[in-house]
Amino acid sequence: MNETTPVAIAGGGPVGFAAALGLARHGVRSIVFEKAPAPALYARAGVVLPRTVEIFRSWGLLDEIRAEAIVPAALNICDALDGEELARLDFSLLRDETFDPEPVFLPQHRTEAILRNAAVHTGLVDARFGEEVVDFWHDPGGVRVVLRKLGEQSTYSVDAPFLVGADGANSTVRTKLGLALEGETYPTRIMLAVIGIEDRRDILPWPRLRFDGPEYLAALRFARGRWRVIAAIPPDESDAAALAHDRIASHVRATLGDGPFEIEWASAFNIHRRHAPWFAVGRVVLAGDSAHLNSPVGGQGLNGGVADAHNLSWKLAFALDGADTMRLLASYDVERRCAIVTSTERFSDRCTKWMLGIAPRWRRPLLAAGGRLMRFAPLARRVLRTGVLLDVRYDDSPLFLARDRWVGRRAPDPALATTDGAILVLHGLDEANANRLDLPRSVRKLAIERQRAARWKTRAPFAALVRPDGYVGWIARHPPREAIERAVHHALGY
Repeated sequence: MNETTPVAIAGGGPVGFAAALGLARHGVRSIVFEKAPAPALYARAGVVLPRTVEIFRSWGLLDEIRAEAIVPAALNICDALDGEELARLDFSLLRDETFDPEPVFLPQHRTEAILRNAAVHTGLVDARFGEEVVDFWHDPGGVRVVLRKLGEQSTYSVDAPFLVGADGANSTVRTKLGLALEGETYPTRIMLAVIGIEDRRDILPWPRLRFDGPEYLAALRFARGRWRVIAAIPPDESDAAALAHDRIASHVRATLGDGPFEIEWASAFNIHRRHAPWFAVGRVVLAGDSAHLNSPVGGQGLNGGVADAHNLSWKLAFALDGADTMRLLASYDVERRCAIVTSTERFSDRCTKWMLGIAPRWRRPLLAAGGRLMRFAPLARRVLRTGVLLDVRYDDSPLFLARDRWVGRRAPDPALATTDGAILVLHGLDEANANRLDLPRSVRKLAIERQRAARWKTRAPFAALVRPDGYVGWIARHPPREAIERAVHHALGY
């Protein structure tokens, strides 16, 4: 007899466990299959952007994340040659929009471990390392997943209503679906090294860039005693030469100065701007690097993957609860593909082309000019909101009944943007009618006072539905009771 689970997840990285934890928060069991025998322990660099911090806050992870992270109030971009500050990114400008405006710098394996431990501790997530998804079949009724344990030739199968492919850039799930990533690969290859430093250089201002050479070179701190050194590889240099100890040592000296250091991890790779043509095919869905590959510039890759998981998990939970499965999965595909293409890819593409495409002699003066523009608070706020993913919006979705300035956007109230459940926001409506509303059992009603209602910039009375991912699914002024009931059911897939 085949084993069964409500959701099978291929890939035991941060996105896979984010999906598992999101499902568990809605009471849904899952099995996570990871072909590696154990979690990676090396300190790959990582930054958790404010929108992802909001998600972690809603999942109760924020204290643990912040306890061992670097949380700078601002980033001071400087010339590593002379130490001159060229631009300042002041995240306090976003204080009115979110509880936690600062990016959180934490090695990715630690973020992954926190997600994994939280997921497993719910008692609803079975984490299986050393087990690889090798094939699957799917039909309108569900998915049969074929698995092989490490070192064994035989296979076994698991039946599930849904399969989530979070198995990375070389995704087996995406390959078996016959989907190829669309987009471009940048011509310049990149060397990235994680460096351990234990002396006073660890308190240098950062990010640190060099402008006096032909190739891009930078260093930034992402943990105590840990730096990320990034260098463009010259066209005539091999990967082996780029990863040689002496070559990396020259980059460390150029950005951080002389002194001892340890190379903890280094890799040479291409930078991509690619995404799958579909993020959902039947009952099989893709998330994270399986669905899209983004330039590491701006740190949006991991964060986009967690946003995928956050958007997907409540929809799978509601589908299992009896909502319209195909409409919910179609909404995931439309919403997240739109977000990746119009926001994540666009922002990281512009940053990457600035980093790699501008003639060396123009890099420093253009960065300095940009730094002067960032002193203008309205412009700086707009740039920062984009960079930290607070302004990602969903322009279309099968879950939207009508368009409005708030529909498809993150809720304007920080407390509602960090919800972990569906909330019907009411302001100025008749309390007796509100008490008679026939709503899905997962929806909580919240009457707000005038001060909180002002954030919506909508005249009273009004009602709005905030989805479990903190996005607005519907809003209307003077809605009758029947209209509220119909809109809430539609916005949640019922």
